[in-house]
Amino acid sequence: MAQLMVMLDATVVNIALPEAQQDLGFSDGSRQWVITGLRPGVRQPAAARRPTR
Repeated sequence: MAQLMVMLDATVVNIALPEAQQDLGFSDGSRQWVITGLRPGVRQPAAARRPTR
């Protein structure tokens, strides 16, 4: 399930990013930072941030 969510997230970002870039007026270099920041392994999974009991 987690892998599906990662793929879905990446798909949504790839579809929405060009329009967001145009609307917000950031450069291609900044756009690359957004893509890099959303790569699997760069972000911590939500489960890793929850405290354990």
